[in-house]
Amino acid sequence: MIDKMPNKTARATGSLALLEFATIPKKVLEIALRVSETDKTVLFPEASALPLLYCFKYFQDNIPKLRNLKDKLIFSSKITATTKSPLSKQICGLLSEAERKSLLTSKQKVLFADALKQLSPDIQILINQSLAGRDISKITLSELIILVADIGVYIPTEDKKRWEEFGVLAAGETLDFNTDNASFVKDFHQFRHKAISAIVHSIDKIEHKTRPLLNIILSNTAFSRFLREGDVYIIDEAISRGRTLNAIELVIKSFYTFGKWKIGVLFSPDFSKRIGNIDCVLSSLKASPFSNRLDLIGEIIVESDISFNRYNIFNFKPTVITESDRTNLASLEKHLESLITDKLVNLSNIPEGIVSVDDIKRLIVLYFVGGEIMVKKGLDLNPIDGPGLVEEVDLYINMPHPFLPIDHRNRYKNSMLLLLDTIVKSEDQTFRKDLKILLTGFIAAKKAYEAEKVLIWQTSHKKAYNEMDQALTKLSEDYEEK
Repeated sequence: MIDKMPNKTARATGSLALLEFATIPKKVLEIALRVSETDKTVLFPEASALPLLYCFKYFQDNIPKLRNLKDKLIFSSKITATTKSPLSKQICGLLSEAERKSLLTSKQKVLFADALKQLSPDIQILINQSLAGRDISKITLSELIILVADIGVYIPTEDKKRWEEFGVLAAGETLDFNTDNASFVKDFHQFRHKAISAIVHSIDKIEHKTRPLLNIILSNTAFSRFLREGDVYIIDEAISRGRTLNAIELVIKSFYTFGKWKIGVLFSPDFSKRIGNIDCVLSSLKASPFSNRLDLIGEIIVESDISFNRYNIFNFKPTVITESDRTNLASLEKHLESLITDKLVNLSNIPEGIVSVDDIKRLIVLYFVGGEIMVKKGLDLNPIDGPGLVEEVDLYINMPHPFLPIDHRNRYKNSMLLLLDTIVKSEDQTFRKDLKILLTGFIAAKKAYEAEKVLIWQTSHKKAYNEMDQALTKLSEDYEEK
């Protein structure tokens, strides 16, 4: 047990080299030049690839010599491991609003019924249970996708029971996720390299029993049409364990079974081979500064009922912070620190130096506005839409960088979950009384608290993009002089 946190912001930050903002345009251009004539479409996974999309569009508009990029069709949408977000929502993210609201044509309805009969009896039962006797011609595309897409998905390389089969682990080997294990970090790096290699070599073994139905449902969408006309090149910031590669395969093939794709990324810490769908990895040494930094990106992408919602940080209604607001904020800060250092830390018995007082403040205020579920979603790197969006993003962007050593990130998450559990379940009456008083104080200061956070985000975003803009201008000038 510890009596207090070391200091206000102390946290073991780990060591990770990041790309400078000014170098991002050159890196994006390096990948963009790999986009071939057969690549009809370029896809940017949201949200961390949005700054890369910004650079790509600049190249299209301002460097005439890059004629190959001019006619490329651009899509961007959230694509992530299916353990984080349902496949159905990721598919819907690639549809326009009109496409989401559209209905099946008469021809599609007939094809759907015929294709359903060709599926195995167990899948037919699941589909019919999901549809619950509804007339599919009266169900919108987005709802039909949600009812169908997540049925019958099996990803062999994400099945831990088959890791030996795919060479992720040697026979009889286990990966000790106990972060006190001295060789854990080294073991995890080796595991991550083997996991990506297994995914690349076995991506065609993914099972998606309802794919024939999805091919029909999505056949009239723009993304499906473009897939039939040419390949897709995906530009992203990084590959970690490779699970997003599985998600990309599932999404692409849902639109068109024979769709082909490649991916180029700025960074992967443990894999640099050009193999299979991986066209290029520019570095294993420096990570993107935009990973999970929705403030720097300028767009907040959060999961919604159908797909994902996007909020530009400059569209938040500005709030004028009055002297009364500043007084409330100061009082809130004082009471937060007092509750944390005098009560919460000791009640939770968390290890020293893993999280800071500021981390715990963010946890408490998010719990006040979003509850236990929103906190856990944020800690799982999957922010959701709802009340407390600013507080949720503030927690999310201040978490350890996703490419820091996993032992550090696990300790952070475990400590935060322990704190959350104490906040939710502690029966200490003094603590519960203080928490209630603090909630009242937060409600009084909430608007000013959020306004202050958004202003900081906007300032950080402007600085990052100003550095990229200067680099883009210089790059354009240099390229035209060649």
